[in-house]
Formats: sequence, structure tokens, C-alpha cells
Amino acid sequence: MATVRYGGHYNQPNLNQMKMQITTTNVNIDSRNRPNNIRELMCCSLSADFCEVLERARKIAAGMGYKLYVAGGVVRDLLLGIECLDIDLVVEGDGIELAQALSKEYNGRLRLHPKFGTAKVVFPNGVQVDVATARVEFYQYPAAMPQVETSSLQQDLYRRDFSINAMAVSLNEGSFGDVVDFFGGRADLERGMVRVLHNLSFIEDPIRILRALRFEKRFHMNLEAQTLKLVQEAANIKMLSRVPNERIWEELKHIFREPRPGEVLVRLIDLNLWDCLFPGVVPKQVRQVLTQVSHSVKLLRSWNLLEPLEGWLVYFLAVLHDTDWTNAGEICRRYNLSKRYTIRVAAALGNWRRLVNNLQEPLAITCSELARQVMLLPREAYPLVLCYLNDSASRRRFRKVLSSISCNKPLIKGEELRKLGYKPGPLYKKVLNGLWQARLDGDLRTKQEELSYVQEYLTKYEGR
Repeated sequence: MATVRYGGHYNQPNLNQMKMQITTTNVNIDSRNRPNNIRELMCCSLSADFCEVLERARKIAAGMGYKLYVAGGVVRDLLLGIECLDIDLVVEGDGIELAQALSKEYNGRLRLHPKFGTAKVVFPNGVQVDVATARVEFYQYPAAMPQVETSSLQQDLYRRDFSINAMAVSLNEGSFGDVVDFFGGRADLERGMVRVLHNLSFIEDPIRILRALRFEKRFHMNLEAQTLKLVQEAANIKMLSRVPNERIWEELKHIFREPRPGEVLVRLIDLNLWDCLFPGVVPKQVRQVLTQVSHSVKLLRSWNLLEPLEGWLVYFLAVLHDTDWTNAGEICRRYNLSKRYTIRVAAALGNWRRLVNNLQEPLAITCSELARQVMLLPREAYPLVLCYLNDSASRRRFRKVLSSISCNKPLIKGEELRKLGYKPGPLYKKVLNGLWQARLDGDLRTKQEELSYVQEYLTKYEGR
């Protein structure tokens, strides 16, 4: 719909004509009984703190002669009945000036981004609001970072990724609560469609491909037919490979933190986008785990035992678990993973198979040895292990081992060893580790039995 002259600006289409073009698929949606003003919905859905901030921002903007709107995801979430945690304000005027005045009013903290005409206000009670000058964006070449110019609300909404994110609500006197929907976003919400605003959307910013799939699965929607075709075309020419790895990783982490990340990752496989993100990882070998890992996380949570600490890492391990360390390490470097997390990935890839095999062979190994193998893994690998335990007996065994690690700790501590006359040092670790293993194997149950074990161990130590 939009046309491009790379090396220059987009030739902006006539927006009224564009509105007619992109909403023709929505003419069968009956909106006659749908209220255009959602002021009451805003008052019911937003917290009192947010409502107070919006009212004060409205008055400040009016005093400056500016028009003010909430825009983007907050409008989508209000209409879907979803809790709104992020508020974006768009100003037809100077957004930074408004943000500065709002911050001063509440003695808040201010983060300015003059290049883009945006600011974040952090209030003392923890509420955060993003304020942006209404702007239009131009791209010098495909996948480039945009250049921005001050513009109108209509053009500001047109630069956004999808119609469902291109709505606004007026905060102005006389129209407070009116929904501003130039591009049929509300009708697309009702149809359950994720739709781009123009045909060059994924060329301008290929990251939108990942966002489209993320929203599709989060909201149980479908890609609109033309949008799906544009995704497939962008995949064929590997547009994602032109995006800096830092931006790819930020969006991947958003995907990993979704309610159902596995569904998004499988969608990436189906649309031939996988190789641009995880080169060398054979999707056929990880697909089944990706479909199961969310269930494994829920099962662990129901056990209330050693849940993963970093949810995103669970899915990163699910992606990499069946590849060799040479390739996995390269992907860790590709996305600039910290040393701490790289070590955890290496530990998971190096140890999960042996644990799975031993859990499935109960007579071949003691509980204490199983526990030792479990503790070689990061907790984020436990859901992966569960995905490979296909019978109920091995899953019960895994649960028992986790329970033993979590709950069956020795009653004797280092303090008792000190009272027996032994100075703190390497001996403490040896004694307590042996004590812990004996307790895991069921050889010790009471504190007196533990004390006898310790005394016997120390007597042998002194003999040596």
C-alpha cells in the first residue's frame, strides 16, 4: 500500500484513501450497537493511580494547548478485558515538554529520548507512563532503524505494527473516552485477526514478524490472509537475517516469556523462519519437546518442588537441548548470553540425557546418585527432563528425588561438628555430603542416627 524510495523517505499515501482500502474486509462487522466511548470501561479497568495520572496529564496538556491520547496496546487490552499494566500517551504537541511537567507535578523520575521525542515518567508509587510526541517514521533501507518527524495522531497510528495496536482513546475535553480507530483495529479484534497496516510492514521492520506470531498465540487469534502471505514472502527472502542479533534476542526473550512460548516457536518452524534464528538446530528434533514443555512446567509447579528460576531459560534450553555444544555455544555467543547463563546451558546439555536414562532404570542407581545428577543440572532443565520421561513410574521417581533434595535435608549442621572439636574446613563438606547421601538413600532417619554416622566417619578420619 505504501511505496518506498530507499535512500529517501516513504511516499506517504493519502491516509483517507488508505483507510478505505484496509477496512473493506471489515464491512460485514456490525458495529451499530458498539459504544464508541469507553470512558466508563477505562474507569472500571484501570487502577485508581493510573486514572489519577491520566486526569492530571489531560489538564496539563489542555493548559499547553495540546491534544492528548492513550494509544496502542492499552486500548487493545481494554477492549479485550485484559489487565493494563503499561500506559502509552501520545501528544499532538511536544511530548517531552508534557512529560517534564507531569514528572515535576508528582516529583517523579524522568528518562528522556529526545531523538525519538519520547520520555518515560516513573512516579514515586511505582506507576510508569510512556509519553511520545505524535510522529511519523521513515526508513532509509529495509530493516533500518527509523528516522522520525513530528506529525499527527493519524500518521502516528499508521506507523504502528498491526491494526489491533493502532487505536487510541481521547483524553481531551468534550471527547474524553472516545475510541479513535482509523484502520479497523476494533473490528479485527472481534474477528480475531492480526493484520498489518500496509504491504511493506515486514520489509520496514522484520521484527514485526516475530511480534505477529507472538500476538497471534497470546490472544488466540489468526494471521489475516494477506498478512500471512507477507510473512511467507519475508521468510523466503530471509528478512530476519538482516536484523541485528541484539534486536532479535530482545524479541525472542519476549516470546520465551509468553503464556505459551512453545506454540510460537513451533509456528516459527512451520513458517520457515527457524534457520534465521537458530542456525544449525534441527527443528524436527526439538519440535515435540516444544509442544510439551509448557505442560512440564505446570506439572513441576503442581508438585511445588524446585520450580525453574528463569522462565525464559526453560524454552531456550528446549530449543538447544538436542544440538551439540559447538553449535549451541555459537548460538549463545550470537545472542551475547552472559557467562553465567552460558555455563547453565552447557551444564544442561552435558547432563540431561544421563539423568533421563537413569530415572528410567530404577534398579541401576541409588537415590543419592540420582540426586547428585539432578543437582548437576540448572533448575530450568527440569521441565526438559520431564518431557523425556514418558512413563508414570519414572516421573514418580523424579518427583521423589526432587522431594528428597528439597525436603530431606540432614538435621545435623556444621555447628555440631564444631562442638565435637573439629575446625571448619574441607572436612565439613565431606562429612555433611556423606551424611546427606546416606539420608537420601534411607539409611538415616533420626538425629541420633545422624550423630552416630558422623562420629563413626570422624573416627575413621582420625585413624587415617
